[in-house]
Amino acid sequence: METNRIKIDDNFCFDTKKHLSIADFQKALKLYSSKFDEVLKLEGDMPIFLDTNILLGYYQISLEERKKLKQFFIKYKDRIYITHQIEKEFLRNRIKVIKEFYGSLRKVKSEFETIDKEIHGFKTILNKFKSLSEKKFLKYDYPNSYKKIGELKDIVKANLDKFYNDVNSIYEENKNIVEMEINQAIDDKNFKEMEIRDEILDVFSQFKVIDSLENADIQFIEKQYDSLLEQYKKINKDKDKDKYTFPGRGDQNEKDYPYGDLIIYHEMLKFCFKKETSVIFVTKDVSKKDWLQGNGKPYIHYIENAFLNTGQVIFILDGERLLKELLKISLDKIYEEGSEEYKGDIIDPLWIDDLLDLCDQYPPAAVTRSWDWVKRRLQEIADSADIDLFPSGSIMLDSLDIEPNIKELILEFYEIYKKLLIIRLIEVDFC
Repeated sequence: METNRIKIDDNFCFDTKKHLSIADFQKALKLYSSKFDEVLKLEGDMPIFLDTNILLGYYQISLEERKKLKQFFIKYKDRIYITHQIEKEFLRNRIKVIKEFYGSLRKVKSEFETIDKEIHGFKTILNKFKSLSEKKFLKYDYPNSYKKIGELKDIVKANLDKFYNDVNSIYEENKNIVEMEINQAIDDKNFKEMEIRDEILDVFSQFKVIDSLENADIQFIEKQYDSLLEQYKKINKDKDKDKYTFPGRGDQNEKDYPYGDLIIYHEMLKFCFKKETSVIFVTKDVSKKDWLQGNGKPYIHYIENAFLNTGQVIFILDGERLLKELLKISLDKIYEEGSEEYKGDIIDPLWIDDLLDLCDQYPPAAVTRSWDWVKRRLQEIADSADIDLFPSGSIMLDSLDIEPNIKELILEFYEIYKKLLIIRLIEVDFC
């Protein structure tokens, strides 16, 4: 083996078609098995490479578990390495993940405020029944409907009064505690300014980052990925596919640029060759089964390939399992994905036709615009957003170009709409 070879090409790459001799294959497996118990405990001085998802995972776990994970980073910082590709992925996704964390807090605050409005809004249903029961033409010309409305009013009043009194008393006792804790978290300077003042970066900055690959290396890896994927797709039997899987294979349909994992593998491969050492790679990305098998065991041809190219092996470990054993923590994500996109009130679907009908049936007294203008403006918004629902579950009011008074109208109509649905449900039960 030529010790000066560092170029990634057909002679030095991940290739499922190349295999060791029986003697060298035995050496590779012996090296792997002899070090495995030590690796699982992170004993010794073998370099540790952390995947992007381990670094970003810090922002997605509970605050208590972050403390433990931070201590883990500090304890092993002298052995921890980051590849150039992992560093790029971390920096590209860091702000997004931080916003998910902070956005989750803001979403809780808004949802709790919505609960507050809805609890105190139940009383208005009785006022609607009272208004109907005072219609004299119903009493004299439609006595059956008038009687049913009266019966419904009594049923609603009896049930809503009890519900409101029971719930409201308990709610008010706990409301201040919830609001205080959430507001304190939202106003916490450490959270609000985390994008700029991030203490974990003081630790991450002590990790060693290896040099990036040459452009020619990257271009070769991209072509090799496409070739490996084409070869993988030709395998008809599922039981044989595992022999042809490769790092990044699981990203083929999920990413615009699926080559990242294969680049990371070759960065570590090059490191193993230059430093003449085996390495540990800790990743949470095991569900797509292209780093480890579904049962958590290593792919034998990964061990074989690393040894064939470098005389060393890459120990790939499930980060979730490893940190659960060492730190008694879970890397399960507890903050909501997409929370960084949260911009305001999220309400259930309301058909635009229903909303426009409500303009005529229940005009808010505070509105001074003509109803023709209001309906025309709402229809324009719906058409421009290309939606039949207003708003739908994935559309947030503040994400559309809506004047503040129109937004207030929509929310007010929606509150009326929900109460109408409750009345209809009660009516169905009564009948």
